[in-house]
Order: sequence, then C-alpha cells, then structure tokens
Amino acid sequence: MSTTDETTEGNDELATALSDLERLGDESLPEHVEAFERVHHLLQNRLAQAER
Repeated sequence: MSTTDETTEGNDELATALSDLERLGDESLPEHVEAFERVHHLLQNRLAQAER
C-alpha cells in the first residue's frame, strides 16, 4: 500500500470516528468513552506515522 493510500484510508477512518462522536447525543456515558478512545487511538497512530 502506498503512503497516499494509507493517508486516504486514515482520513476516511478518522472522518468516520469523528462523525460517530457527533451522533452520540444522549447515548450512555460508556458509549461516549468508547467513541473518544477510538478517536484518541486514531490520532495517536496518525502522529506516530507523521514522525516517521
């Protein structure tokens, strides 16, 4: 997979995760935690890739 493909895939995955955050609304707190952890994990991975 090329760097461009990885970036596009990463952007799509992050966009989906951020969209999930917007839909949380009145969902239970455990669901909020899961969504925030997912975004946090994705952002950590993106930062690690940027450091390479």
